[in-house]
Amino acid sequence: MFDRIFNLILVALGVALYWHSGTMTTDLTSGNIGPEILPRVLAIALIITASLNLATIMRKQPAGRINGGNEDSDDRSAYTKFLILVGLLVAYSLLLEQLGYVISTFLFLLAAIQTMERGRLLKSAVISAAFAGGVYLLYVKVALGSLPPLPFLE
Repeated sequence: MFDRIFNLILVALGVALYWHSGTMTTDLTSGNIGPEILPRVLAIALIITASLNLATIMRKQPAGRINGGNEDSDDRSAYTKFLILVGLLVAYSLLLEQLGYVISTFLFLLAAIQTMERGRLLKSAVISAAFAGGVYLLYVKVALGSLPPLPFLE
């Protein structure tokens, strides 16, 4: 049940992100691609992946039973991970300006991946670095948007 609700929340978040990205100012950019394009693409990707995940969950698990009756420990573990992720999001939003987008996003993703699945720290670090750096380059260099820079490059 937790997975279903969480994926519905992700779909709603994707829709809200897509709608809100239309309010970004495009006056400072020239050309056809504005800073709202990348958030819209990411919102569409979030909606699609959460919807596919929800469909997979609905197909695999009947509504009544989850994992053969071990619901209490699974629910407790899922809620604990959820609360940790909420705490990480709060810390991420507070540190975004001080540490810059790349560093704070890297640290957030690394901690979030390790929260969801322990181990394979090097793989998690590579994924986090590639995502944070890739999104930064796409958004700032290609879409000509602005994100908080690295603190030592100001």
